[in-house]
This record gives sequence, structure tokens and C-alpha cells, in this order.
Amino acid sequence: MDWRADHGEPGWPTFLYGVPLGGDRVLLEETSLARRPGLPLAVLRRRLAARLAHHGVAVPPDAVTEKVSFPVDTPRHRAPGVLGFGAAAPLVHPATGFSVAAALRLAPAVAAALAAHLPADPDAALAAARATVWPPAARVVHHLRRIGLEAMLRMPPERVPDFFAVFFALPERRRWSYLTGRDDLAGTARTMGALFAAAGWELRARLVLPALLPPARPAPDPAPHVVPGIAPNG
Repeated sequence: MDWRADHGEPGWPTFLYGVPLGGDRVLLEETSLARRPGLPLAVLRRRLAARLAHHGVAVPPDAVTEKVSFPVDTPRHRAPGVLGFGAAAPLVHPATGFSVAAALRLAPAVAAALAAHLPADPDAALAAARATVWPPAARVVHHLRRIGLEAMLRMPPERVPDFFAVFFALPERRRWSYLTGRDDLAGTARTMGALFAAAGWELRARLVLPALLPPARPAPDPAPHVVPGIAPNG
């Protein structure tokens, strides 16, 4: 996660997400983890082009492009008679946007819960599957993660990289609990406590207040910004 503003633009921070794919291929994405509403794809495309140009990286004309946009604050699925699963549950982690691994881990248990009651009692099958997807601990963890999301949405843009610097300085076991343990209430609470202890007083206040406040209001649209050589809608 390269938070340097090498794209040359002020405003909501974005970072370069780089993943080696093997051979001579690498995935490079300009990424905004959370914003309400999300940054337009045109802004991310423009920033990525400017960032790569800043470092002298030439993009091959036949390079594959990927456009990714997904909500991380979808309300928990409660439609009658329907089991929400995957991104529709939502199993999307409010801090990472990931959901596939959680869905793969849950799928066998959900299938077993359904099979135990079908076809004799569809209502019992649905209730058992829902309880498998959202046990009490998972509901509490999801609520705590949503508080963390609101904290990030309320931070001044310049403080977002500082928040991540504190988080990634935590021991690996703490980070792992928060990022993967969707029903690990004790581990999530310990991680949040460790983050609070490691943060300065200003950041501590920004971590606590969102639990007492309504959801953050949508941010204004980013103002047009011209980077030399990059068109505003490039």
C-alpha cells in the first residue's frame, strides 16, 4: 500500500495496490478503500496514470484493465423467505471489501444446515442457514467493523494513512483476527483495544466518536483536477 501522493492531487487519499502475478506480470491498482460515495473510476484512472508516469512506468498498450467498485456498507440482509449469502449477505468485510474467502468457508456449513431440514421443513431450513451465516458473535463483530468503517469515513484525508500505519504496526495475530475472524469477537475486541492503545490521543478520539454518532454524511464530489499530460476525464 503506497500512500504517497505521487499522483499530484489533493483530497481524499488513494494508494497504489501492487501484486506480483508471476513471470513479468504485475497488478497495479489505484485504490480507495472506503468513501461515501466511492471515488469515481475516472478519478482513480487519472491518478493511476499520473502516478505511473511520475515513476517512469510505461503501460503496454495491450495491458489488461480491471475496474472494481463494490459497496462495503450494505445493510445486513433481512428479506423474508430468502437467504442472503456472499456479497448479498453481506459477507463483505467493511474494512477490506473482501468476501470470497468467508463465503467459501461458510458454504459447506450452510449446505449442511439446509440439507438437515429439507425437504420436510423449508422454514426450519432457512432459519438454520441464517443462524449459520449470522451467529450472535458474527453479528457483533460485523457491528464493530461497521464502527471502524464510520471512523475512517470521518477522518480528515491526511489522517487516513496515519491510521493504517498504526494498524499495520500491530502484531500479525492482531491484524489477522480483525481481517479474517468474522465470528472471532474476542480477537476483534483485542485488536481494537490494541489499536486504541497504540494510537495518539487525536486518533483515539476519532476511533471512539463514531460509535456515538449517526453515519457520516456523503462527501462532496472531488473537484476537477488537471495533472500535466492527463485529461480531467482521462
